[in-house]
Amino acid sequence: MRRKISECLIKVSVFAVTASISVALSGISAGISSQDGASDLFSITVMAAAEEADYGYANVIIEDSGDEESVMQGFFFDTVTAVRIYGGRAHELAEECAALCAKMEDTFSAQRETSELYKINHRTEQTVEISDDLAACLKLSLELCEATDGVYDITVYPVYELWDFHGDVDLIPEDDDIKNALEAVGYEKVHLEGNTLTFDSPDTMIDLGSAAKGYVSQKIKEFLTQEGCESALIDLGRNISTVGAKPNGSKWKVGLQLPFAASGELLDVVEVRNQCVISSGIYERYFERDGVLYHHILDPADGYPVQTDLNMAAVIGDEGTDDTLCDILSTVCVLLGKEEAEEFLNEQAFPVKVCLIDRDNKYEWVDHD
Repeated sequence: MRRKISECLIKVSVFAVTASISVALSGISAGISSQDGASDLFSITVMAAAEEADYGYANVIIEDSGDEESVMQGFFFDTVTAVRIYGGRAHELAEECAALCAKMEDTFSAQRETSELYKINHRTEQTVEISDDLAACLKLSLELCEATDGVYDITVYPVYELWDFHGDVDLIPEDDDIKNALEAVGYEKVHLEGNTLTFDSPDTMIDLGSAAKGYVSQKIKEFLTQEGCESALIDLGRNISTVGAKPNGSKWKVGLQLPFAASGELLDVVEVRNQCVISSGIYERYFERDGVLYHHILDPADGYPVQTDLNMAAVIGDEGTDDTLCDILSTVCVLLGKEEAEEFLNEQAFPVKVCLIDRDNKYEWVDHD
């Protein structure tokens, strides 16, 4: 019996393999037209390295457009990251966002040897004290592991390391290697009490890639709000989150990328204000071998890409819903498949709206109302 997530965890603000999302900003054209033909879809692109300034972080650029608009662009969380800020102190706040992204990457990266999570995964003791940020993200992630009876499992990382979805080699691991790695998998082997994290097995490792970017966008959003910012766009590898509305008061338009189609070919366009749009899909990182598609969303039961009837799930949080939850749910839905995802969402009544896209790219929206 799946346990219902408590409402307090859904509503609380805590300090993410997403699909390509384009963002609409009225008056700025990126060569992509919205469904009604208006050329107001905006996507942030990487600026030339020659324009890079030294802000103390690798690959960070801050561009100002007048006194009350700044864009921070950088490479964090293994993806292009950007925050566009409007209003007074825009440049100063952009610098702070760069610092915050750098700090969060050094908390959540499973690959960076200096990060907190990497050190925990390569620990020598089975009980460790962790930071408030890691504890908050981990707590909600473990709640979702339990609520899905382990269909979603953040300890699948030992298996994920056997696959190569980032390099040039289309590697399919040996069955025996996967079976051996699966012995370390199981969220029940991880115990969190406050900031104290205990592992049952020295081989168990954690990956928060399905939650961390949502957590970071939530933290950026809260920071900007606390600093008086009323309009901002946060793009963490096409995890989109917004502060308020656009400067002219209208809603942001977010275009959902059509899975397995050319970049910029849209499935739908949604309008949001002070909300996030976060998605996950099997088309983001994959390779094909002998007519079989191998994607990066692994089934913790057998260590292979999950057999799902969904190409993608996109989650829109109600205003005030934590981005972290939305990030996790996008992956949960793909893992569950269409029918079970609908049942799970209705059972839990999360304050979100979810677009489920099947293998033919036909889609429907599931609303908690």
